[in-house]
Amino acid sequence: MTEIIENNALARVQNALGERDYLSPVPHAIARLWEVIDRPETTVDHLTQIVESDPSLTVNLLRIVNSVSFGLRRKLVNVRDAIIYAGLSELKNLSIALVVQTGLLLRKPYLTNFDVDLVWRHSVGTGILARHLARQTRAAKPETAFVTGLLHNVGWIILDQVIPERVAEILGDHEDSEEGSGPSEFRHLGFTHADAGAWLIQQWKLPKILSNAVQYHHQPHAATTHRKLTTLLYVADTLTAQVVPYIPQFPPIGDPPEEFWRELDMSPAAGIPAIGLVEKELEKVMDLLRVT
Repeated sequence: MTEIIENNALARVQNALGERDYLSPVPHAIARLWEVIDRPETTVDHLTQIVESDPSLTVNLLRIVNSVSFGLRRKLVNVRDAIIYAGLSELKNLSIALVVQTGLLLRKPYLTNFDVDLVWRHSVGTGILARHLARQTRAAKPETAFVTGLLHNVGWIILDQVIPERVAEILGDHEDSEEGSGPSEFRHLGFTHADAGAWLIQQWKLPKILSNAVQYHHQPHAATTHRKLTTLLYVADTLTAQVVPYIPQFPPIGDPPEEFWRELDMSPAAGIPAIGLVEKELEKVMDLLRVT
């Protein structure tokens, strides 16, 4: 039954967004990188050829490995050396950040009261916290958790760009309301920003584990696959919203219910240091993922 609901929701997103000429295609080099990076037979030389075919990816990879965060004593100017030093996870994170920022964030939001930069800050913070929690439990691979954090709210960004009048109606519903955004999204759209984000991830041909987690990040109990990753993303999103809210019009989000902590085999007490980590690491990670 959940799969039927999921397919219906994504079909409604397709009807609303699929025919609009607004979505920048994923650059060929990055699409190819996503296709091969996790294959065991892929070599560093192959990845080097792919990265060097995309000037923006090349420049930003070299900028990252030569930043103070990596603490190198000598400057790297060779893409192959940069890939070896940064590692495949950092390369994948950068490529996803590059697509989100150049394909979505560099476009001006249609609504003056919708801050896409704040949405991105919250997403990066959620990624930091999700990766931290994943390292404390076996719910997911840490870098997969980080990527789901980066992507979990891309649905809001494309909704603002494609159907801003509907987003304005949703925001207007919350001027004097403590209701969560989900019911309002269904009233005005027939689907949610989480559905829109999952649809976009599928358009980008990223792994289904990412689209599943994003689609159910506000209702992890409804996920039929990758349940622990989805629960972890929900907890990370909820905690991050306490220090980096992404849409000020929405009411404050409380602590994650204890049942979700239990599902991760963790204590709610783990949330306090996790929030502190976001506050400590956010600016550094934002700078690492900044596209030039």
